[in-house]
Parts: sequence; C-alpha cells; structure tokens
Amino acid sequence: MVQFSLRDTTANVFIFGTNSIGASLKPAIRKLITTLVTPMVSTILVVEDNPNEQVVIKHLLPKFNYAALIVGSAEEALKVFQTMTFGAVLMDLTLPGFSGFSCTMQMRQLEAATNTHTPIIALTARTDRSARQKAIDVGMDAYVVKPFQIEELRLILKQYV
Repeated sequence: MVQFSLRDTTANVFIFGTNSIGASLKPAIRKLITTLVTPMVSTILVVEDNPNEQVVIKHLLPKFNYAALIVGSAEEALKVFQTMTFGAVLMDLTLPGFSGFSCTMQMRQLEAATNTHTPIIALTARTDRSARQKAIDVGMDAYVVKPFQIEELRLILKQYV
C-alpha cells in the first residue's frame, strides 16, 4: 500500500504484489492521482503572438497548477479580459496591432472602473532598462526576460497569483 496526502485528503492506493512491476508502478500511480485530484489554482491569460512560445507556456503553466488561456494579440486579450477573471496576465511587449504596453494601460483603465487589480507580468525578450521602466510606468507588476528560467517564472506567479 502507498499512502500520501493531497491537500487535506489522504489517499490510500493498494498495489498488489511486491515484485519489481508493482514497485515501479508506485510513482506512476502517485503522479496520476495527484494530477487528477489537484485543482488548477487559477487561469493565467497569456498574451503572446509567437506560436512556439505559446506552446512552451501552454505546457509549462499546468505544471504549476495554472490553466492557460492563450491569445495572440492585444485586441484579443482586451476582449477576454473584459469577460473573464484571471489570476494574472503574462504579457509580451511586442505584439501585432498595438503593444503590450498599450494593452496594459487599457486593462488598467478597465480595472479602475471596477476597483479591481489583476497582476500583469511582462514576459519579453527586451532587456533594455527603458522597456522595464515603461512596463512599471504603465502598471505592470513584474518583468520577466525571455529566455527565462522555469523556476523564476514559477516563483513570480506564486508571488502574484
């Protein structure tokens, strides 16, 4: 029997046999049950136009127990931002149409009318200080440079969500 705790629930899993097959199944069963019963903490709105980076984020966020809603433009982001609540927004700065800076300013204006605040985290390849300062000036809460360390992103999300 394998026993482990998931949040406030203790689960008992019985694995018959003590041979190497039964032993090798224990980690797989633990992972499966944890995946099935661990709820997503929150949905993250990802505003990213690069399909390759969309795929990376799409697969990474569930590992942190976040669901991802991915859009490819600032216009799409504003539409869904007005209709859904998000734990945070990961915002690329260079987008087709208008920039992540402009999108953030518009999101902050929408929030002012409802007295709410959603953390907006810049996720960008831009390393210049002027971009970082502008991100702060328009109301972004944090700034992560691509390529990023996975643990860095996890900790930022943990801090703000």
